[in-house]
Amino acid sequence: MNTYRLKIALTEKGKITLENLPFEVGQTVEIVISPQKKVPSSDNSLPLEGTVHYYDDPFEPVASDEWEVLNEVTSFRTQELYDR
Repeated sequence: MNTYRLKIALTEKGKITLENLPFEVGQTVEIVISPQKKVPSSDNSLPLEGTVHYYDDPFEPVASDEWEVLNEVTSFRTQELYDR
């Protein structure tokens, strides 16, 4: 089932006009109408904007020496190579 979503403003009190819909003449459709949520208009909409000035090394793994599973996998793979 294809779903088509439209955002339309009311033109008159309680009236909506839908035009150029991609359906066949006589086809039954379901229409669900819900109000669009209002986005809060706050001056603080981007609270972290401008807080990061630079990255020391953006592609360096973070705390890779602290990942127990990574250490175990690395140890297992190393052992597997020597057992061949």
